[in-house]
Amino acid sequence: MLGFIKALPIIILLMGAGYAAHTFMINEKDKRIDQLQTQVDTLNQQNVALQTAAATNEATIRSLEANAKQQAQAMMGLTNRNNELNAERDSYMRIFADHDLTKLARARPGSIETRANNATAEVFRQVEADSREIDEADGEEAFDNFTLKEKDD
Repeated sequence: MLGFIKALPIIILLMGAGYAAHTFMINEKDKRIDQLQTQVDTLNQQNVALQTAAATNEATIRSLEANAKQQAQAMMGLTNRNNELNAERDSYMRIFADHDLTKLARARPGSIETRANNATAEVFRQVEADSREIDEADGEEAFDNFTLKEKDD
């Protein structure tokens, strides 16, 4: 028993050191668990944000694809219309190429001259009518502004 009493302080010291080591390790492990839990929470939040961004990107891609299809169809329609207009222009150009207007004017000057004069007169009448509309639309304001400036001077 005497040996046990002599060994008791060493046993208590070893038990205290073991308890201190155990407590220290447990505290370190708890801190690491808290860090990992914080990291998991952060990563979960980032995951939600990335999933939302991915859904938004997917919707944007679908929208862009739909717009691209519409643009392709519109472009095809414009290309077809352009081809039709080019064919019509070529048709008219062939008509002018097939007819020698100078030769026709020399052969029947009265016919060509009358048509040219009538067409020119119609163009001038249209220009005068357009000019009159513009002048009437701006004329009253311009006249009012002009008379106000004269009165001020």
